[in-house]
This record gives sequence, C-alpha cells and structure tokens, in this order.
Amino acid sequence: MTPLLGTPRAVREFRERGLGVKFFTFGSLLMIALYHLAIFLPRRTEKSALYFASFCLLMAVRALVVDEQGILLLLPKIPWDLHVRLAYLPFTLGVPAFALFLRSLFRDEMNAVVTLAFNGVAFAYLALVLFTPPLVFTAFLTPFEIVIALGGLYGLGVLILAVRRKREEAPLFLAAFLFYLLCIGNDICYHRLLIDTAYIAPSGFLVFIFLQSVALARRYSDAFRKIESLDQQKTTLEMAAATLRTLTRIDPLTGIANRRRFDERLGSEWRRAAREEVPLSLVMMDLDFFKEFNDHCGHTTGDDVLRRCAAALHAAAKRPADLVARFGGEEFAALLPNTGIDGAFALAETMRAAVEELDIARDDGTPFGKVTISMGCASTTPDARNEPLELVKMADAALYEAKRRGRNRVECAPPEEEPTVRCSAVCSAQR
Repeated sequence: MTPLLGTPRAVREFRERGLGVKFFTFGSLLMIALYHLAIFLPRRTEKSALYFASFCLLMAVRALVVDEQGILLLLPKIPWDLHVRLAYLPFTLGVPAFALFLRSLFRDEMNAVVTLAFNGVAFAYLALVLFTPPLVFTAFLTPFEIVIALGGLYGLGVLILAVRRKREEAPLFLAAFLFYLLCIGNDICYHRLLIDTAYIAPSGFLVFIFLQSVALARRYSDAFRKIESLDQQKTTLEMAAATLRTLTRIDPLTGIANRRRFDERLGSEWRRAAREEVPLSLVMMDLDFFKEFNDHCGHTTGDDVLRRCAAALHAAAKRPADLVARFGGEEFAALLPNTGIDGAFALAETMRAAVEELDIARDDGTPFGKVTISMGCASTTPDARNEPLELVKMADAALYEAKRRGRNRVECAPPEEEPTVRCSAVCSAQR
C-alpha cells in the first residue's frame, strides 16, 4: 500500500472521514440486522431472515475492526491478539451464514451436501482462529480464501440456475451477489497487496444489502398478499358456511325456523333454564283438517296457506327470544324461554286468533268454513331429572286434547304437581 503523506491536520481529517464512513456502515448494518431479526422472531419458520440478520451483524462487526479500525476508539486497550481474532471471525463466520441464507431461499437449486462441505471448512478455519496463535491461522488464510472463491462461484451458479428456472426473486439476488463478489474480490486482492484500493466489502455490502432487502421485501410482500388473499377466501368461505348453516336451519317453504333449528334451541334453552331455575314453555300447533284442505284445493294453494299462517304465527311472537318453527307438515311449535303456563296460554290464544283473522275460506265441508289452528301448551322448570322430550310430549298431549274437544282452541297441559287440566279456551265462534 502506498503511504499517504500530508500535514497532521490533513491526515487527521482523512482518518476521521474514514472513521465516519466505518461507523455509518456499522450503524446501518446493525439496524438492518435488528430489523430482519425482528421479522424472524414472530415467525420462527422464516429462517432466511435469521441468516440474513446474522450475516449483517457479522459484517457490521467487520466494519469496525478492519482498515480504519474504529474499534480502537471504543476499546483503545484491546489486546492485539484479540483484535486480530476479531478481524478474522466475522469474515470466517460470514461464510456459513451466507451459505445458509442462500440455501433457505433457493433450496431446490443449492445442494445440501455442498452447503455442508463449505460450512465444515468454515468451522474448521473458525477453530483455528479461536484456538491457535495468529501466526498459525493467518498462514491458512490463503487456502480458506480459495475455498471462499469456489463457494462464490458455486453460489453464482446457483443463482444463475434459479434465474433460468424463472424464480421470481432470483434476478435481483443475482445482481446483488455479483456486486458483492466484486467487493470481496477487491478486499482479497487489497489484503494480498495486489491492488492499492481499500477494504470496500463492508461499504459495498450496504449496496448489496439494499438490493437484497428489496428482493426480500418483494418476497415478504408476495407472502403477505397471499396471506391476505387466503384470509379473504377464508372470510368468504366462513360467510358462505354461515349462510349455509342458516339455510339448513330455515324451512324453505315458510321461511321460519325448521325442525333442526327447533331441536337445537330446545336443547340450549333447556340447559339454560335448568341452570337459572326458570320456567320454559312450549306451544305445539296443528292446522285443523289440513289434509282435507290440500286434497280439495291442491298442494299449491296449501303451500300458500302454510306460508301465510307461518308469517302470522311468527308476527304474533313479539319477544326476540321466542322461537316459532315449522315442526313438520302442517305442524308448528313455539318455544318460549322464561315463560310460565299463563304467559304461554296468552300468547297461544293470540296466535290462534291471528290465524283465524287471516280469514282463509274453505268449502271442503269442515266445521269452521275457514282455516283454523289447534294448540297445546306445556310449561316446566327443567332440572337434571328430566329431558326436553318430556316437555314436547306434554305439549303434544295438550294439542291432542284440543283436537278431541273440537279444534280451533288452546289447551294447557296440567302442571306436574296437579293431575287435572288447568285451563282451556275455545274460539270466539264457540263462546
């Protein structure tokens, strides 16, 4: 190297500029290393970010210990032996860090055995740096540099193969790798006194880092876009699934809850009422002589009547907690949480009147001359000793009693502690 001559002030200013560049390089590489480490920590499977952070950190340390040797400002009393080892350690550890980084990106193009071989040589030289005097490990620097040169050529081949295979991020990685190889070649030649330049690998690494970061950012951006796309698809599927679940619980003819929805609500309301020790009531309903109506008027007209009656029954149940469902055929059911027998009877009478007020005429010889409905009410306070089916049986028995007593009426099942029928109601025509 050609010595620089000048006044003390000029030499000092030259050295200070060099130190400024080194500290800038160190700080930049350190921040980049921490940034990629922060990317890795929440996503431990993203190994490329960890290897890249390690490589950046090693190059940051190298920027302090070579050329202007900024580490002497931080640690002026550092032993010479330790200083020399610190100069060689980042250079040595950088080989496996970069090899692992490259393989994490191009696993299909980079052979695992070759990667292991290069890493083995690097760790062998690392052992020399750590455990032998400087005179020994510096003597093996030339063979190690040859191995690094061969590794660089192999990495170049890997990237060229990735470009040929049209890997999306490969061209930018190849450009960055070529540039950094030139910087490393310069450092090797400068160290061997073959050229009179300077150590530029740490500074050149900033350009390399920029290009690599752009490539990694594109890779992460593509991954995030895929995640967003998958999340949108997941949301769409969840909405479709929710819609499907809703449809499977809605009666397609009447638009009110179907038997499946009724059974689910009956089970959940039964358990809730048992926990809170509150009453649960059920009203079973059946359109009077509906088979005769269908046979006389046709199923199309019968379906329309079912829709109109279902709408009237649903509108009569004012509370959001009440559930009116089509139980099957011309049968309906109303589940009334936190409601006693008196409340159930009152609502049932309202619903019976709502169907009668539809004034749907019929001339098939049935007694009432219009479409009517019979209802049976039952109420209980659930506990662990009984099952929801018991409430259905009680309401069904009350419905049978309403039919037996002339239809178009509401009957209540007797309370469990009383053997007699509690109340009954007849239609206005019978009163």
